[in-house]
Amino acid sequence: MNDSLPAVSRLQPAIIRLVKGRGKLGGLAIKGKHAVRTIVCFMCLILILNPVAAFAEHRAYSQPEIRQTMERIIAWKKADNKNAKGNLLSKELLANAGTSASDWYALGIGRLGIEDDAPAYLEMVRQNVAKRYQKEGRLDVSKATEWHRIALAVLAAGGDPTQPINLIADGVYYRGRTKPLSDQGINGSIWGLITLDALRYKTPDDAADNRDTIITEILRQQLKDGGFALDGSQSDADMTGMAIQALAPYYNSEQAYTFVAKWNKESTESTVRQAVDRALQRLSALQKQDGDFSSWGMQNVESTSQVLVALCALGIDPLTDQRFIKGGNTVIDGIMKYRRSDGGFIHSFTYDKENRGALPDKSNSMASEQTLYALAAYYRFCNGYRSLYDFRPEPADELKESIAQLNKDIVSLKESGKKGTAEIKSLFKRYLDVPIAERCYVYSYKYLAQMMSEAKISNTSEYLTEAMNIAEQGKGAVTDLFNTGSGSYENYVFTERDYRDYKAIPDNPPTDYYSQIISLLAKISNAQNAGDYPGVKDDLEAKKTSVEAVQQKIEDLGTRIMETLYPFEKLGISDKKAVDGIMGEISSLPESDQPKVQGYEDVKRAQTQIDSKLRALIIGGVASAAAAILIAAVVYRIRKRKKELLPDYEDDGDDEE
Repeated sequence: MNDSLPAVSRLQPAIIRLVKGRGKLGGLAIKGKHAVRTIVCFMCLILILNPVAAFAEHRAYSQPEIRQTMERIIAWKKADNKNAKGNLLSKELLANAGTSASDWYALGIGRLGIEDDAPAYLEMVRQNVAKRYQKEGRLDVSKATEWHRIALAVLAAGGDPTQPINLIADGVYYRGRTKPLSDQGINGSIWGLITLDALRYKTPDDAADNRDTIITEILRQQLKDGGFALDGSQSDADMTGMAIQALAPYYNSEQAYTFVAKWNKESTESTVRQAVDRALQRLSALQKQDGDFSSWGMQNVESTSQVLVALCALGIDPLTDQRFIKGGNTVIDGIMKYRRSDGGFIHSFTYDKENRGALPDKSNSMASEQTLYALAAYYRFCNGYRSLYDFRPEPADELKESIAQLNKDIVSLKESGKKGTAEIKSLFKRYLDVPIAERCYVYSYKYLAQMMSEAKISNTSEYLTEAMNIAEQGKGAVTDLFNTGSGSYENYVFTERDYRDYKAIPDNPPTDYYSQIISLLAKISNAQNAGDYPGVKDDLEAKKTSVEAVQQKIEDLGTRIMETLYPFEKLGISDKKAVDGIMGEISSLPESDQPKVQGYEDVKRAQTQIDSKLRALIIGGVASAAAAILIAAVVYRIRKRKKELLPDYEDDGDDEE
């Protein structure tokens, strides 16, 4: 921040007094009409000396304020989930584990080390993924990002995304066996690389994709202006920010990639650093005067959040880097403008007819979740922790301090102007002493490489892609950033409140209780005092099996309905037996579960219509029969009456001759 800004702020009361025609400036008393002229001259002087200071001062957000903002987002989402005093990962968020509606919140609180109910979340993910794997296309036919998002959420919760189903293999390095990673556009390549590097996973020799192939694909899609886009030739801040996040671990690599650029179809060579620097330049140009960014022509908090994550991944301080301060506003200012009084964040101040759930005056779940994990990335950066998507355990303090000092010394030598060969070589030796897998945290390496090039010193640093092949499996590391004593998900105690929640579950529970059953089962399975509650685990297992049977029946009934009764408008009286049979099976389900059967309302409506038609037919038949009987009776009476009115002739036996 410019040191002159506080001084300008302190002069404000004096200027107000001068406008009123009295007061002193620099010890000189100024009165009346001279005051206005003096103020004008004084303000012009300020403009000349410091034009930015005269109009705007970007805020230096304190760490407590950033923390409070994140805590308020979590509190807002708990209230939105109708569990204000409980866990965030509960009810709908827990039931939807393994979907975009829940996974980003799990990632956000996981990267802050907030314990919440991670075991229950991991179990729900396991259950939901296993069910989806039974269907064609498994998690998704075309979107590889389904695997990526779930894997990152599992790591954030302290789980292992390679067990029991290997999401890393199926979603990243073996994905190309079924569909290319890029089948859904650059998104698949970006998040595939982020996920592959999350724990520095090894890629086998028979992999369909490895780090080099994925990096090449991302670089190939860079646009003429340096940015990236999901589609078209116009750079998008969202995609550009995400691409930088994926490429950030390789920023210090001297490896050059050759590819045919998508935008001009020409053979091109580029290092990751060259590509990222161009992307940063484009992002700087895209930033608005409020500090935020737009996507598809609309300023919004999500795009701004992605840029913040990208800057933090490269070690760029968003509060001080002049490339990302516009109109006196930083990227953090650009995010905070969307903050609501209830703690949540809105998507945009402009109504988006394509996104009707994102209102300009109401906190939005997607906007809030992306803001949460973006601020988590910034908080981690400010406090010296690993970047947002690096789920390895924190390095030893000694190594951290060594890297931090190296960063400072490189910058100092660059700014000193005394770039002697010996000093540069000494810094380079210290850089090579840093473990290869940790060199991505030497954020000032760019300046060292420049000084080496200018001094014609050979750069013998290793390429970084091979050094990333470290882990085959493992759990994501959870670090308690708020020092609340959490961060371990393995030392649970089953409490009396947990027991009361267990007792409140009915003997034959509907599916609404499934997430609660999973949560309690995860707790008692990990609880150190599980022996104090004999029979609870077995009963919860039985209830879980019971609910899963109901879930399966709901799914089977939905399938049968669509296969045997669709289209519903063609159902007639001849279908009554089939319709009644299915409705009878639906009625055997718990009442709250009946509407969950696919086609339930249509079948119910068809049954009513068929019954109405049958009643009408019966009533019509009865009426017709009654009418026939009545007609027959009338005819009989008429004939009888006629017979009674005829003369009575008797045959006397005399014949005329």
